[in-house]
Amino acid sequence: MVRLVVSPYERMLLHLAEMDRFRDDPEVPLGASQEGIAQRLQIQIHATSRALASMETEGLISDRLAHVRGAPKRRRAYFLTEKGRQAAAAIKADISKRKVALELEGRVTEQPFEDAIRNIASATGMTPTFNEVLDAARAGDMLTSESFSKPASPRAAPEFVMRAQGRPSVDGFYGREAERKLLTEAIGGKEVSTVLICGMPGIGKSTLASRLFEEHSGKRSMFWYSFRDWETEASFLGAFTEFLDASGRSAASNAVRRRMPVSALFGPLVDDLSGADMLLFLDDVHKPVEKSLPVLPIVFEAARVSRSTKVILISRSVPSFFSKSGPESLTIELSGLDRDSAWRMAQNLDAKDTIRVVDESHGHPFLIRLMAKGATGSAKGDLIAYIEKEVYSTISEDERKVLQLLSIFRHPVPAEALSGVDYSVVAGLKQRALVFEQEAGISTHDLLTEFFSSRTNLETKLALHRQSAAYCETRSDVEWKLETLYHFVEGRDWNGARRISLGAATELANEFPEESLALISKIPLVEGAQKELAELLFIRGQLHEATGRAESALSDFELSLSMLDTGTDADKRAAVLEAIAKLQSHVRRWSDSLSAHEKALRLYEQSGDTDGQARELLNISGVHMRKGDLDTARETYMKALALATRAENRPAQAACLNNLGLLDWERGRLKDAEVKLKESIRLAHVVKDHIGEAKGLENLAGLFRLESRQSEMVSLLRESSEAFRRAGELVEFKRMQAAVASALGDQGGFAEGIEICNRVLENPEFRKRQGLFQRHSVYDTGDAALSAALVDLLRASGDLKKALRELERHSQIARSIGDRSIVARGMLMRSMVSEAGGDLDTAIEMLDDAVDVLRGEGNAEGLIAANMRRGMVEEKRGNEEAAVAHYEEAARQAELVGNEFARMLALENVPSLRKQ
Repeated sequence: MVRLVVSPYERMLLHLAEMDRFRDDPEVPLGASQEGIAQRLQIQIHATSRALASMETEGLISDRLAHVRGAPKRRRAYFLTEKGRQAAAAIKADISKRKVALELEGRVTEQPFEDAIRNIASATGMTPTFNEVLDAARAGDMLTSESFSKPASPRAAPEFVMRAQGRPSVDGFYGREAERKLLTEAIGGKEVSTVLICGMPGIGKSTLASRLFEEHSGKRSMFWYSFRDWETEASFLGAFTEFLDASGRSAASNAVRRRMPVSALFGPLVDDLSGADMLLFLDDVHKPVEKSLPVLPIVFEAARVSRSTKVILISRSVPSFFSKSGPESLTIELSGLDRDSAWRMAQNLDAKDTIRVVDESHGHPFLIRLMAKGATGSAKGDLIAYIEKEVYSTISEDERKVLQLLSIFRHPVPAEALSGVDYSVVAGLKQRALVFEQEAGISTHDLLTEFFSSRTNLETKLALHRQSAAYCETRSDVEWKLETLYHFVEGRDWNGARRISLGAATELANEFPEESLALISKIPLVEGAQKELAELLFIRGQLHEATGRAESALSDFELSLSMLDTGTDADKRAAVLEAIAKLQSHVRRWSDSLSAHEKALRLYEQSGDTDGQARELLNISGVHMRKGDLDTARETYMKALALATRAENRPAQAACLNNLGLLDWERGRLKDAEVKLKESIRLAHVVKDHIGEAKGLENLAGLFRLESRQSEMVSLLRESSEAFRRAGELVEFKRMQAAVASALGDQGGFAEGIEICNRVLENPEFRKRQGLFQRHSVYDTGDAALSAALVDLLRASGDLKKALRELERHSQIARSIGDRSIVARGMLMRSMVSEAGGDLDTAIEMLDDAVDVLRGEGNAEGLIAANMRRGMVEEKRGNEEAAVAHYEEAARQAELVGNEFARMLALENVPSLRKQ
């Protein structure tokens, strides 16, 4: 497949050509400066400097001092000379003729670059810039229209959004009046954009920031994130983009969904943060290694450039990306409390000798707490010396063990995790303020964690990690399985690490792909049996695939394949080949995918594994279907069916019949389709293949809907729902319940449909529970389907007030899931409710918002529905010309996705409207 290769020198000239329209402006964008050019091209600043100097020597560019947007001082900006413009034009003309691969409507073709731009514009309704398409062509083997959908315009968001992960509660607050005044002025003023609160451990940095957070609650949108030593980019970005999405800012989340590199997030983040008037609290930024979280300085710089969002950093040290100089930065270095505040704190903690506590602590809040609750002792303001003398040397062996264990765990734990220790020991430590017990469990202060970790020798640490792993392994939740793997890896128990990696691979990959990949990558590949190591590599490859690293995944799969014996491990080799083939199919390498599937098929044939053969034939058929070769797909499905029938493999038979039924349906042979689907359902039911049965029932219900067999269709949907429930697929169960309710509404059964939706939505049995790391959203797509069905039923029954109330819940569900297409669905439904109430202006406004979101998501089916709806509303307003335009746009979108029925429906009223 063709891949476009463009040198950094050429890209720089093209970028500067893009900046040329600002050459005479007094204020220029960041992209015209050396720093902005480096960020845009994702190259080092020194390389940019050398290239610019070389171009200036050649007479291709000139420079001048200019005000750069977002920068406090004037900077040097670079622009093309006439010679440079001619050179850039020549490069552009050359690239325009080069071939690139473009995927449209499921088909991949090679075509000149300039033709690809025109075809993308035709498919998406917008024309991307030459450089945008160039970036996408360089980033992958193939261009796709989805990458160039129009960004959604900001949606009206709730007035203030607050998200806080790891924010400490403020039980008592003392003093800090001067610091609070400085912070309040910085937040309220325009000059300061970045604040650093720094100081020694335990001095009260997070407490001060948390108090500030509380004081500004309800006044502006705020985000708090406490970093951990083991933080990953994915976990931080997931939380941050969810907050931005909930605030109606989606540029960054769209970029993350398109798997843009972190270095390319600067622009989208500036777009999201500009004019947002947000407060971002980033706590413990000293913990993650900056090299492992390059997104941190990018977020910081984007907030600074936005000139409206303010960042409050909380750290023991000054981060490398923070500059103390400059009027836009404020540094607050905390020292001890003033004497009066220290006195009040000691008194409120019932210190036995308040004067001595105040004198010896030098106002250090954590030291005051320790001295008030424990031995007053001699401290002289030296917290570490006090802990060494009055804590470490005086505690019992059991107390030491508790504090050592808590220094090993990465999060609060229940009392039973501290095995072999009586709870009275924990109670004693609580009384001395050495441990805290909250709803999440027992933990200790970061400073004590670090102290006891530093005083624990390697042998003891390894033993404690293994003890911790033994406890975590008794817990069933996936978060605890991740912790089990972490402790096995840190305890160098490679047998345990391999066991949990292999045993919990699916769960870990689904919930914590990045974290699991990092831990599994630490397991050495020199110990253990070859087969076990091959399987570990196979899992690592799957994790690489799940995190978007296709080439690394293929590398791991191929290494795994090389470790397996060609004779005795034929079945495992076939499974690996199957994974390689599926990955190649996913990246649309059809010939490579079919080749790998066929190799796997031959291995299964050699080993006599008929189940594997049937599965591979099904996979090969699926590839042919995705290619659009339905005849070859049918032929291969028939081979698979014959093989499965001979082997009495009922689930495979059911799958073959289901797919053959769908192919008959596609060709209009509805009776044949019904026969095959019914037989598929029967076979799946006999062998208790609940998911296969559920899918077959859903497909047959769809066929009956087409034939207007409404009562039979409802019965089938109910059966499908229960089959999904038996399989434990609660999301699918809820989706089918929503389908049942909607079908009942179509038949006039509004009350029954509404009752079904309310019953399932309000049943806690079907609701997700928050996990150990608070990673899960409260809702899922099944809840979204139920809420949408309920809105439609309430609207159709005439109860518009309840429909509007339910739309509020639907909006909450959409934000929880973070799916912009669901957000757009809510806008469409709100438009229909407004239309039903006679408010056509609001209906049109909501439809316009929905179209913007759907374009951003590249959701053609949604755009068909939105434009059809807009055409209907314009007809009601008597605006025939606008109605025709929207119907034709709906038809164009339908044509793009090959939906002929929708295209004909969209154009049905156009001739009569044109006559009017």
